[in-house]
Amino acid sequence: MIKSMSSSNKTVPSKCKRVPRWVIIAALFVVVIVGGGTAYYLRRNLTASASTQSSTLQTATVTKGSIKLSASGTGTLISPAQAIFGFSVSGTVTEVLVKAGDVVEVGQLLARLDDTSAQLKYQQAQHALSELTSASAIASAEVDIATYELAIVDTRKSLSFLISDNVFNRTLQVRQAEKALQAAKDDAAAHPSADAEKKVRDAEQTLVNAKAALSQATLDYWNDYVPANFMVILHNQGFPPTAVKKIIPPTDAEVAAAWSDYDLANQQLKDAQDYLTALTTGTIPIGVTGTKITALQSAQQAVETSKTALDATNLYAPIHGTVTALGFAVGDTAGASSTVTVADMDQPYTVEIYLDQSDWSNIQVGYSVEVTFDLLPDNVYTGKVISIDPELSSTNGSLYIHAHVQLDTNVKTVLPFGTSAAVDVIGGQATGVLLVPVEALHQISAGQYSVFVMVNGKPEVRMVEIGLQDAVHAEIKSGLNAGDVVTTGLTVTK
Repeated sequence: MIKSMSSSNKTVPSKCKRVPRWVIIAALFVVVIVGGGTAYYLRRNLTASASTQSSTLQTATVTKGSIKLSASGTGTLISPAQAIFGFSVSGTVTEVLVKAGDVVEVGQLLARLDDTSAQLKYQQAQHALSELTSASAIASAEVDIATYELAIVDTRKSLSFLISDNVFNRTLQVRQAEKALQAAKDDAAAHPSADAEKKVRDAEQTLVNAKAALSQATLDYWNDYVPANFMVILHNQGFPPTAVKKIIPPTDAEVAAAWSDYDLANQQLKDAQDYLTALTTGTIPIGVTGTKITALQSAQQAVETSKTALDATNLYAPIHGTVTALGFAVGDTAGASSTVTVADMDQPYTVEIYLDQSDWSNIQVGYSVEVTFDLLPDNVYTGKVISIDPELSSTNGSLYIHAHVQLDTNVKTVLPFGTSAAVDVIGGQATGVLLVPVEALHQISAGQYSVFVMVNGKPEVRMVEIGLQDAVHAEIKSGLNAGDVVTTGLTVTK
């Protein structure tokens, strides 16, 4: 809840009965222009009010003092970071390297499980992978590459004989142009630009030219190559036998089979080269397939899996902090449910605080705070608000503001987590400023205030600028001087 503290002096006549404040407010209900008219109006009504009763003006002296606005709540000392964790696999604890109260660093080894079985599986996986990547396996892959290179030479020779070198070469050019065009289109779709569009047009023209060259090569093939290479002489059964020349070109099936053999040899060579790369570098190229690649991937995965399982028999600290709980000992069977708690206990401390929901407008990140721990009631520690939950918390049906505070300095005494504290969030404070009682203020309009200053025994209206204001006093930033006497209302004498 909001509380305020201010210091000032004011004079109150003895044996007086205060006139209700509504009398003064009623006298000022008409909005008037600040100036001579305002002064005349207010003074006239004030005089009229005083004349209707046996009354006197109550006054106060403008003094210098301090004012502080604060929202009070409760707090609890907490750890800003805490980790509760355990082994990801089950096993028998063979070694515990820390105890409760020890300070540990990130990645520090805390405990071990029996790793006999995990070590064996890891060694077996490594052995299987070593066999696949041995010197003899690499030599065998190199032999495969040489074999497929010879197969390419043979299949190309057979294919070129069937369709001619010219048609073969022109067909390869069309294939390459088609791939280049598709790549240009993909790039233009992913990165649209005038340059990308030009590359697409250029690739399209290259393909048109390649197809035109293939068409000419095909025409030459039928006109010249086929008659020259596929002319056969047939003999009839008559007597005397006669010979007949006939052209028998390759069938479409024969040409398709020759292309298939050639393409297969090229793919086998690429697979063999990729496999050799994987064997020698340990990295499998993206998109590579095949039984040998699959076997290699499986062996690599087995090593990684067994290594992960072996590492899981060791328990490491995920954060820097103090071991506050240890849920197992040597000889215990431990797993995920057998946990270790590590909490960051470093100073300056962090305090979790709760304020009444009515104080929502009186707390912001960066506001100063004053904290008094129940265990150290004679000490007040300063700090700042570091976080505020964006929604209210509910406790026993009541709504509260939930926030966190970090102290500015270390506490010399080590405090246990959970220590309770009283917290004041400072919404504003000012020292050595002019103060007047709030009863002296008269609001003219939003943000505009006036007071009556006693001059030669008579009240004169004066506009003032106010700063902080609590339930008792208001800070005067301009319009008054220390020692000025202001009216705070009317009292009726008995």
